[in-house]
Amino acid sequence: MSVTLIDNIFTNVHDTRIKSGIWITDISDHLPVFTILNNNTQKSSISRKITKRIFNQNNLECFKHAVQTHDWSVLNDSLSVDDMYKKFNLLLQDMYNKFFPATTKTVTISDYSRPWITKGIRKSITKKHSLYKKYLNNRTEKAFNLYKSYRNKLTSVLRKSEKDYYVQKLDSVKGNLAKTWKVLNAITSRHTQSSVVDEIVYNNSIIKDPEQIANKFNDFFVNVGPTLAKKIPHASKNFKQFLPPSNQNSVFFKPTDDAEIRLIIRSLKNSDSKGHDNLSVNLIKNCSESLAVPLAMIFNKSISDGMVPDDLKIAKIIPVYKSDDKKIVSNYRPISVLPAFSKILEKLVYNRLLDFINQHNLLSKDQYGFRKNISTSMALIDLTDKISTSLENNEYTIGVFLDLAKAFDTVNHSILLDKLYHYGIRGIPFQWFQNYLSNRLQYVYLNNTNSDKLPITCGVPQGSILGPILFLLYINDLSTVTKLLTFIMFADDTNIFISGKNLDFITHIINSEHITVSTWFNANLLSLNIKKTNYILFSNKSNPDIQILIGNEKVARVFQTKFLGIIIQTNLKWNEHISLVANKTVKTLGVMNKIKHFLTSAYLKNLYQSLIEPYLTYCCIVWAKPDKSTALETLLKLQKRSVRIISHSWYRACSRPLFHKFSILSIYDLCLLQILVFVYKSINLLLPNSYTQYFTRTSDIHYYKTRGHKYNLYKINAQKTCRTNSIMCSGPKHWNKLPDIIKCAPSLKVFKNKVRDHILASYLTTF
Repeated sequence: MSVTLIDNIFTNVHDTRIKSGIWITDISDHLPVFTILNNNTQKSSISRKITKRIFNQNNLECFKHAVQTHDWSVLNDSLSVDDMYKKFNLLLQDMYNKFFPATTKTVTISDYSRPWITKGIRKSITKKHSLYKKYLNNRTEKAFNLYKSYRNKLTSVLRKSEKDYYVQKLDSVKGNLAKTWKVLNAITSRHTQSSVVDEIVYNNSIIKDPEQIANKFNDFFVNVGPTLAKKIPHASKNFKQFLPPSNQNSVFFKPTDDAEIRLIIRSLKNSDSKGHDNLSVNLIKNCSESLAVPLAMIFNKSISDGMVPDDLKIAKIIPVYKSDDKKIVSNYRPISVLPAFSKILEKLVYNRLLDFINQHNLLSKDQYGFRKNISTSMALIDLTDKISTSLENNEYTIGVFLDLAKAFDTVNHSILLDKLYHYGIRGIPFQWFQNYLSNRLQYVYLNNTNSDKLPITCGVPQGSILGPILFLLYINDLSTVTKLLTFIMFADDTNIFISGKNLDFITHIINSEHITVSTWFNANLLSLNIKKTNYILFSNKSNPDIQILIGNEKVARVFQTKFLGIIIQTNLKWNEHISLVANKTVKTLGVMNKIKHFLTSAYLKNLYQSLIEPYLTYCCIVWAKPDKSTALETLLKLQKRSVRIISHSWYRACSRPLFHKFSILSIYDLCLLQILVFVYKSINLLLPNSYTQYFTRTSDIHYYKTRGHKYNLYKINAQKTCRTNSIMCSGPKHWNKLPDIIKCAPSLKVFKNKVRDHILASYLTTF
């Protein structure tokens, strides 16, 4: 056997110091040829300085002990809650720095490094190369078998090490979707976009200085609300003229105690994000027992004096890129991070405010956003129910989908406080909110640089617990401005509907009433984005063009639009939304398929339930149906592919037993489960009052006993497909098919489990 050199490298660099040769390695059947040019370049690596704090169980226990044994009674000597909190924070920061010291070190990351390759594995790789060289020198079968055996064992060790590494990483980020995707991107070698902003264009000038970039971002974010407010035309009416009668009752903020503080801390979502005080929710949760006593003292002072510590009103803003040109500031959205302690105080006040609001039924029944026991699916159920009823009756329905420009950022503080007083927030609670909204500051953190702090003059605090409920109270009277139009609102997503048999008449009515609606927006200093506002004409008949106006501006007509993440079409079909779900599912499935060799079936199932199933279950009660349909077959095929990946099965393996084995429901049955749960909640009065009248028991219609007389529901017949698929028609149909023993389940949890078991049992026979 002859050995020849068939690969060559040619260069025009004339230097006698050039080194060439053959790299003895087994990465290919052919030995690679290399050339080293003497260009004085350094080894390819990335060096950077990082600052980390040392967090371990021992340090945590020492920190908790220090907090617990400290005499916090000294806080009572403070004259104001602001001084009280500053004392507390200063003492806490000293303990934090003592037990979690910050260390700075330079880290060098080689381009070819793999975190799962340990020193021991590197030594084994070196030995493998040595055995390969011996084989090349000897060319004996014994040398080859020795090399091959060692290589195969090393390959198994490498695969196991890599698998264990990523399993551990996924374990550490369980429940955090963003961090899970970060790990998955690392496994599939997909690079995420850098958060570094090297330069921006601001007022036609190129800015590269990190501090100036951060300041320009902050200046832009702070002035979004005031800039929009200046463009709003003067209203012919005062906002007070639209308000309903004043609530004569007043809220009272009862004192708290350390037990309630501990409950609130435990209820907070886990997060490592840190506000300007560098304290995360996770750290506070680990020390809740120790921190509850001093926090109760501070917060009682806050709600009794009607004052909020200024340090809790500082927001740290992180710009996140959206789309288009990365150099344009407006292409970023601000993520606000408030101090973790502010969330505890806000939750304390939120609970008291919400109890008062619910007790006096202050929020509009048309508002679905941020309310307990009310979900996005209910808003969509209400919407589709109204439209399908209209189509069943051969009526026209005009739906106008309003778009508010930066609604949360443009809330006027003076108007908000007047509305709070109107709804019953008076006395010291009113002073508390007045102080809560005043002296608020924000700064931008970008490229490891902090901007200057700037005052916030309008808008509800972003990233806060109280912000959403304050916004709901701010726009609460919108749905009362007209009695001729129907409103469906989810926070700032506001939709207006009108139905009737005479299209010209309802067009005239909606245009007339829009004048009042437009006046309300101007009076409340909220800005409508007419360019993004549109309307859909729902009808069984031919759809002639009509002109819908808001003010003097024409509203664009569309044949489909997105509301709460669901694509609604003019014919009330859902094929466009199903295509959207399928596209999202395919992308995630591609990632799962790439990493399936690294993970066990249990982990792959967790990924499916975290990354794919939410797309399938989100409001599928509206856009899917339990009966077999061609439109949903695409999603079912993707689910079959999913269970085969989870089980590491052949790509054409029978899927029915796999669905049963992993307790995964098909898209049809996910919809069926949502329908049955909704019916159970409705007839057992677990939903708001407006949803408890959706269904009628057969026993309330027929005086004579029929089969299933006790538990069955009266079925409503419909002619149109869209109405047949609505929850009012499909709910009784599928409910009546359930065994009575499931219908009479004593609790919602038991009911869900029984329904799931009932469905899964059917997979062993039919699908």
